[in-house]
Amino acid sequence: MSVRPSVAVVVPCRDAPTISQCVQALVEATRDSDPLVVVDDGSRAAVNEVGERVRCVRQEHGGPARARNRGARETASDVLVFVDADVVVPRDSVERLLGHLRPGVVAVQAVYAAGGAGFAARLSNAMQRFQMLRIAPGPLAGLSSYCVAIRREAFETAGGFDERLARPTIEDDNLGLRLARLGRVVVAADVAVEHLATPSVAELVRRRYRMAHDRGLTVDAWLANRPPPETRTHHPRATLVSAAMAGAALLCPPAAPPLVVASALAEWELLGWLAREEGTAVAIGAAGLLPALAGAGAVGAAVGLARRLLPLAPPPA
Repeated sequence: MSVRPSVAVVVPCRDAPTISQCVQALVEATRDSDPLVVVDDGSRAAVNEVGERVRCVRQEHGGPARARNRGARETASDVLVFVDADVVVPRDSVERLLGHLRPGVVAVQAVYAAGGAGFAARLSNAMQRFQMLRIAPGPLAGLSSYCVAIRREAFETAGGFDERLARPTIEDDNLGLRLARLGRVVVAADVAVEHLATPSVAELVRRRYRMAHDRGLTVDAWLANRPPPETRTHHPRATLVSAAMAGAALLCPPAAPPLVVASALAEWELLGWLAREEGTAVAIGAAGLLPALAGAGAVGAAVGLARRLLPLAPPPA
């Protein structure tokens, strides 16, 4: 019988109204011997007692990457489980994640469960779910830290989350690229977590801009850690094609109508999956929104690259 590795759970938190729900689920999903650390990243109202067995650590606002790295340093467990403060995990989630940590596996990525409060949340969760399930079980090149288990040795060798980014964008993906060169990052399709965030459509567009911007800003992380050929990224090629079409539409307004249509149709696989899994109404809404997301990504990547190459001011936290 194999010996269960020691586990520590780290939750970064900043003004998160769902932190109590998140922590309560984690208490039920872990053993009494598993440390639970909440790192308060400069919340306006300090996070103190949020649940039994929970240790709260406060730091000045430095972003989720710094908060997660701080939480990792506060423990000495063999496996680090990172969970976002707006996520609720099933009771058996931690043990299921550990079950996927076989020899050669350095990290295990959970997936989002279906559903969400409102169109934007439902679509955002579905898109993330689609991206991960199309890769499962992997190996994955990258990472999404809303719920992930990482071997401490690999985490420390890879240098932890990218603290150059003080906002939640691709600080986790940059770590995932480095982990993929140390071993397998697998997707656990049987670990589906509930995402409680309720973004607006405008927030989805802004988030796509910021993620693409920060990819351009830290392009060196991609160039220095090109994914091994056997891995797949959770950013489909269709998304890049869609962004190129949308970017061309912005540069050439007279040709915009057909380019916008082409941008949406480039994501035909996603749209078909959405129609089957979420219903026709969500798929139709997505078809109208995807070109805007793609355009935001194209502009964000261009601005991020410009900031990387030119002496411009850094982005806001």
